[in-house]
Amino acid sequence: MKRALLAATAMVFTSLTSTIATPAFAEDGDDIVLNSVNLDNPDGPPLTAQEVCDEALRPAAASGFQTEPTSSTDSGWVNYGAPTRGENVGNPVPTGSPTSSFVILTGGYFRNGGSPNVWGHGTATLTYPNSTQEYEQFQNQTETVTVSCRVWKYVGENSPNGPHLVQPPGLQTTNNVSVGHQEIQIENGFDTNNGPITQTGQEVYALICISPGKKGGVWTGKNGFPASQCAAASNTAGGVIPSGNIPQI
Repeated sequence: MKRALLAATAMVFTSLTSTIATPAFAEDGDDIVLNSVNLDNPDGPPLTAQEVCDEALRPAAASGFQTEPTSSTDSGWVNYGAPTRGENVGNPVPTGSPTSSFVILTGGYFRNGGSPNVWGHGTATLTYPNSTQEYEQFQNQTETVTVSCRVWKYVGENSPNGPHLVQPPGLQTTNNVSVGHQEIQIENGFDTNNGPITQTGQEVYALICISPGKKGGVWTGKNGFPASQCAAASNTAGGVIPSGNIPQI
């Protein structure tokens, strides 16, 4: 008489897809070999080793058989594929030396350099040759659990020699696999070649007058400042600020 060893029900979490061996029956002494299962959960972790064995062998409760893993390995979460780009973080940061346009002088004269030249406060449109953009990054990962399983029970509790272990040889399986998937956020990335960027209304220090120098000559007006007003602007500026301490256009 046949003894039913496998049932058609299984414990599988939501969205789990699987390739499962056809439920089998064994006569006493039969050597039936089951195929391994390959389980995939696209939205979460893999099954535990015990859950894999329950899914692979699925003994009917009435049969008295139990399942358990005899060995298992767990890869842990492993990166799968290249990181993917998410949302930008903040505004792009300009890089390189800008070109200026639409300079509007607002006063505040000072002298700078060895000659010295005359500078003034103002606003301008600055166009930078490049920019850097920070952005979120995400990484796909997989975790793989590989399990060998056995099905067993003790029978003959009332026999003279006591209970003995029954392990049908064809129902012990190896290389049962369950794979989980997740996406995690990792360190932000930086696009250092984000392209030119233009910023309007930027506060600047603008060169307005080039000094005649110690050997004489005439003032030269810059950034729309009339040369005829350079001497007065130089007198108004007062002291000298050393070169290289200020942004310049």
